[in-house]
Amino acid sequence: MLGSRLLPVIRNFVAVPAGVARVPALRFGVLTAIGSLLWDGAMALIGYWATVLATFALGTAVGDLTAMTFHLGYLASGVMFIGLFALPGLAYATARLDSVVAFWLAYILIRPLGASFANYLGFSRSAGGIGIGHPAATMLFAVPILALVAYVGITRLDRPTVRARRRGGPVFDPSAWATD
Repeated sequence: MLGSRLLPVIRNFVAVPAGVARVPALRFGVLTAIGSLLWDGAMALIGYWATVLATFALGTAVGDLTAMTFHLGYLASGVMFIGLFALPGLAYATARLDSVVAFWLAYILIRPLGASFANYLGFSRSAGGIGIGHPAATMLFAVPILALVAYVGITRLDRPTVRARRRGGPVFDPSAWATD
């Protein structure tokens, strides 16, 4: 019966044979909960990782498409993606775009932005870059990112109560937790 809870359509009708077989309600409820948790968890993980893999692959491909196929070059592509990356944030702040939609649009657009600038820094001049090499380009981005992560981790500025104390406001500020 647990396996039938994982199959679409069949899971809608599994209560009928369970009732005919006189499966105790507690057992049916527990098996239904387990089956639903397994199915929903699997679907959430599959959806999440499909999105992550698609954005990584498509992000790099789109960055290359604009730079090479559309002949914008890596720098112009990177600048274009900065503008596109800003749009979901602006739409969230001004046009009331849903925060989840804004997040995922920005998440998708950050990939070609990063790929364009990494390629611009890493590739040789003959390939459209400035030729500092990919290891140096990686360090150029990794060091400031690690410094910022360490700074936020040490100062705890990502916590609303810390920000409230520093600006002299109330320690508990419900508006700091608002998402939309």
